[in-house]
Amino acid sequence: MAARNWAISIGINEYKFTSLKPLKYAKQDAAEFSKFFKDEAKFNEVYLFTEDSPSVRGEFTQPYRSPLIRFFEKQFYNPFLDKNDSLWLFFSGHGIRHAGKDYILPADGDKELVEHTGIELDYISQKLNCSGAGYKFLIVDCCRTDGRKGQGFGDSACEGITKIFSCKPYESSWEIGEPIFQGAFTHTLLKIFRSQINEKYLTTVQVERNLQRETIALNKKYNKEIQTPHIVCESSGRSSLPLFPPSLDYIRQKQRLQKDKSKTILKKNSLRLEKKVVDYFI
Repeated sequence: MAARNWAISIGINEYKFTSLKPLKYAKQDAAEFSKFFKDEAKFNEVYLFTEDSPSVRGEFTQPYRSPLIRFFEKQFYNPFLDKNDSLWLFFSGHGIRHAGKDYILPADGDKELVEHTGIELDYISQKLNCSGAGYKFLIVDCCRTDGRKGQGFGDSACEGITKIFSCKPYESSWEIGEPIFQGAFTHTLLKIFRSQINEKYLTTVQVERNLQRETIALNKKYNKEIQTPHIVCESSGRSSLPLFPPSLDYIRQKQRLQKDKSKTILKKNSLRLEKKVVDYFI
């Protein structure tokens, strides 16, 4: 049975309470990741949560706390994937570190009432681990204020999950306007993922190195401060493995090329053998 790939993409521009300022491109980031997962990477299931995302099977998908918690509790009540499958979650919006814990803030989140209105990152990690998927990834680009990310969010490892953070703790994660209209991190990561599925395998270490180099260069081009994305692997062995699976079309193309190459080699060997036989009898 072919491996299945699922994804959840969440992006929030507009926040209900004035304690959190609106963002410019978080919704766009989530929409772009959703489109990539669905149309380019050919994932089996992709769920999108933004201010104007359509309902799915009658379920509300606006990224308020209740719909998100309801989704996690219902979808992850029992395992629905297998050890060969992958599950990805992307979040772009505000986040905060409170009382030693990391929280993402849904559209009705309030940084003055974090424990009551936020969603703890560890809770999301626990739910991802309940999926049954053998490969789980959490992409976090959050805590941005006035075009940049707040400080101190995210550096913790979680067993079974590879986490991709948009910057180091105490750095800022920047949004860029014209002509990109995206977060610098998301724009760069999507570019790398596209090369991963269409051109070549990149190990997790290689992805992190390219992601850091290209994000820093992009921010420098638009006069932003340094931003250093980093990846926290589920295990030491994960770092030497490909981060993103190649597309099915790419795999089939490689298989055809390998098959054609084998035929060419076989034909050459056959001609070489035939010549030897003829030379022997002559």
